[in-house]
Amino acid sequence: MDAAGPPIPVIPFVFRACRANTRFMSVINIRRWSVISLVLLTSGCSLFSSGTTQRPEQAVEIQLNTSWRVNPDKDNDSQPVKICIIETRRSGWLPPGLYEGKICSNLSGSADIVTFENYIMAPGQRRVYRTSTQQFDNYTRWIVIGAEFQKGVGEYSLIEKMIVPGADFKMEIMAENTSLTIL
Repeated sequence: MDAAGPPIPVIPFVFRACRANTRFMSVINIRRWSVISLVLLTSGCSLFSSGTTQRPEQAVEIQLNTSWRVNPDKDNDSQPVKICIIETRRSGWLPPGLYEGKICSNLSGSADIVTFENYIMAPGQRRVYRTSTQQFDNYTRWIVIGAEFQKGVGEYSLIEKMIVPGADFKMEIMAENTSLTIL
């Protein structure tokens, strides 16, 4: 042995330094992956996204109003009126009971109808019809609004408007006396 004394154990010191370095590197890797995933999630990117894109929903809104003078009976007193909103697949569609004065009846049997809704509205009442559909195909739809007045089918008992694919649709209707009017 020399005068310097026993040899200095180098291996345990190196081993402790490697263990500390490994812990330090794993903390850095966790932080690095956390930052990367946070950036991906907040930027709208996703590792799990599908290749298909969804089209935006199309909103349809129709406001129905009845005046205080609507659907007069034989004494000229206002009465509730039946109003229907029908979404169809083709232009020029007519309700099956149109010529009997039953515009809003027997609607469930028609293949051209996408959807329909019936309302019984009192004089001075307001209702809003809302629907939204996601457009997977670009077919055009039409809105048909009809009213069943006690005095029968009038000149303006039926209104038809086209809904353009991909665009929101808003309309306001007034039922007054024995006719429907677009406002």
